[in-house]
Amino acid sequence: MKIMKPIITVIIAALLLSGCFDSSFDTYMRKGKDALINNDYNEAIENLDNALIEEPTNKDAIALMKKTKEKKEKSENKKVIDDFTKDTEEMYKKLKSLGDGINTMVDNVTYEEALSKVEILKPMNEKLVELTPKWQDDKIVGSAFSDLNSAYNNLNYTYSLIIENTEQPESEIEDTDGDGKISRYEAIRGRRVQPSLVFVDFRQNMESYKNTLTKLEENNQ
Repeated sequence: MKIMKPIITVIIAALLLSGCFDSSFDTYMRKGKDALINNDYNEAIENLDNALIEEPTNKDAIALMKKTKEKKEKSENKKVIDDFTKDTEEMYKKLKSLGDGINTMVDNVTYEEALSKVEILKPMNEKLVELTPKWQDDKIVGSAFSDLNSAYNNLNYTYSLIIENTEQPESEIEDTDGDGKISRYEAIRGRRVQPSLVFVDFRQNMESYKNTLTKLEENNQ
């Protein structure tokens, strides 16, 4: 037994000298990788920071840090997108249903239907006002919120113009330049054509909202 003690001591010393025990750098890298696997990005970054203090130019540590920060950013972006979608998806669906079935010229909407749709739209304005401070200036989904807000305004304006044109019909399109003809520009300025133009904008707003969200979701998987 007395002979075994020196042998064990020699073995331990040899292991230490041969580097079989992890260095600080290796320990931090291992912990960083484990944290990344578990999606604990803050823990991973903390350990990789320490690894880079030990070896600032290590290419593996630099590459892993970059990957970790990218995954963290995507994870944070996804949470924002999910939260925004939760806040606005029902409104998008409602606007879509209120705009479905209308033809391009908006001449298949009756006065009574327009009155009804304007009333249905009113509570949505309150919701948009409530959501504006939260999403209007958001760097990720701010543009999508702007599209949804514009879609609401344009659909509401479309129906309001239909009501106005029914209650106060325009007799004739004015020949503003006095040439005896109604130009395309003069026709577009006529109130009877305005609902159609505004409704086209509504459709574009809705498409832009959906496309923006789809692209954001694809880029932050």
